[in-house]
Amino acid sequence: TKHIINYKSSSNKARSPSVRDFVASFSSLQASVGRADVHCGFSSLLHLQRHYSLTFTSWLRQGAVALLQLVQNSAARFVISTRRREHITPVLASFHWMPVQYRAKFRVLVLAYKALHRTAPAYLGNPLHRHAPSRALRSAGRELLIVPRTKCRSRGDRAFSVLAPALWNQLPLVVRPSPSLGVFKTRLKTLFFVKAFQD
Repeated sequence: TKHIINYKSSSNKARSPSVRDFVASFSSLQASVGRADVHCGFSSLLHLQRHYSLTFTSWLRQGAVALLQLVQNSAARFVISTRRREHITPVLASFHWMPVQYRAKFRVLVLAYKALHRTAPAYLGNPLHRHAPSRALRSAGRELLIVPRTKCRSRGDRAFSVLAPALWNQLPLVVRPSPSLGVFKTRLKTLFFVKAFQD
């Protein structure tokens, strides 16, 4: 786990041998277990990689996202033996692999939902605060959150207490007041898949 968490820190090595090795390590498996099994293996490993890399302090740091997207793209190309110059988005859509930037946002927003409903991990504390207008305004009843101001735009804006409410307030109203975590996840996945593959 420690290795996976630290893997994101090498954002300046998006084309390093470690990324190629991650994908190439499966090359000998496809002949013996079949393409479907390799696809399943990639799905599991990429989900684990993104889960640990994108749930900690870097959140949506550009380098970390670029690195993991390279791994995802390379894995998809390998599974179907497509050429590098061919467009990868239709392949990701056919695999139901959410692009990394959306997967990162998904993780943050799920934690935000849990925090608002007091089911988040204890280490998050109580970082989110609902926006409560003092009088009847258009924002009333829209489930908006207060976005704290930060002195450091780059690092401060990536803090969970800032990033989570900013992303939350961008969600359509049909998603924010979901009655359960399961419903919230389903609506959020649908929203992000439409944005990633149909916009």
